[in-house]
Amino acid sequence: MAAQGIFKYPKTAVQRVLDHILTIPRLIIESRNQVETAVRWFRDGMDFADALHLASYEGCPIIASFDDKKFARRAARLKTATLVVETT
Repeated sequence: MAAQGIFKYPKTAVQRVLDHILTIPRLIIESRNQVETAVRWFRDGMDFADALHLASYEGCPIIASFDDKKFARRAARLKTATLVVETT
């Protein structure tokens, strides 16, 4: 299993926890639609922090990132509504 992030938990374990959190009926999640989108993009290969940032830009046609090109490439591969461009 591939490790995810600095805590070295397997990505599948992180996905299970995130999926479970979303099913807790009494838990109020701020911007639930964006969080659900971020979890889906995380499942599809994007880093969760990047996915959550990108989902929060819903309605913005383009964002610039100082991150490496992986973020922009993953966003393009997932065909997100927001275009991510890398700046130097």
